[in-house]
Amino acid sequence: MFGSIQKIGIIVLTASCLEIGANIIHPLPSQGQVVTFADGTYCQGSFQPNSLTLNGRGVCVYGGTGTDKDTYRGEFRNGVPNGIGVFVFGNGDRYQGQFLNGQPNGRGEFIYSNDNRYQGQFRNGKPNGSGAFVFSDGTRYDGQFRDGQFHGRGTITYTSGDRYQGQFILGQPNGLGLYVSKDGTRCQGEFFNSDLDGRGTCTDAKGGSYRGEVRGGRPHGRGTIKYPNGEQFSGQFRQGEPIR
Repeated sequence: MFGSIQKIGIIVLTASCLEIGANIIHPLPSQGQVVTFADGTYCQGSFQPNSLTLNGRGVCVYGGTGTDKDTYRGEFRNGVPNGIGVFVFGNGDRYQGQFLNGQPNGRGEFIYSNDNRYQGQFRNGKPNGSGAFVFSDGTRYDGQFRDGQFHGRGTITYTSGDRYQGQFILGQPNGLGLYVSKDGTRCQGEFFNSDLDGRGTCTDAKGGSYRGEVRGGRPHGRGTIKYPNGEQFSGQFRQGEPIR
């Protein structure tokens, strides 16, 4: 009656490439000093007097090989992004938000070239704190992050209508949680590495229910099942089936 609970894959979200980063929120000044560096990096904006160090608003197109250049527009301090800005990568990825010492720190949004996107809090270049990650297919996670992974309390909602809410550890459901399927089945209990595994309780839309031990999302061990017609079985289960 109750099939395996769908596994939820690990997602690691990093903005580690953002050693220097951001893109435009406010227009640049109409005039500014222009400097081209030895590596081909082109910068325009507010420089310190008698210095090649940007301070204030500016824009840099970074040098390197290939034609797809990284570009930053926004606020600088001591030559690196600090404040509000936008960084557009040569591969089409884009970060927009707050920077500290050249890395995303504070609130921001990262839009990937494959149309995945994250919006929320960053620390040291990675999602940390509260935020939302939306996959290109519409699957959505809302909750807590640590070092770019789902970690803490959160909710993931699939395009099918299925939903898991509860504890996450390092990208996977681990701890107490609730899984609700689009057909009305609800399973609540202990999750380990994305599976309901331990003790749990499941009910379905037809009035059936199971309470007891679960392994891999199926009744396994000792438990009690109640059928919609009123029948009941208490005893041992193996891989979802009662042992009579």
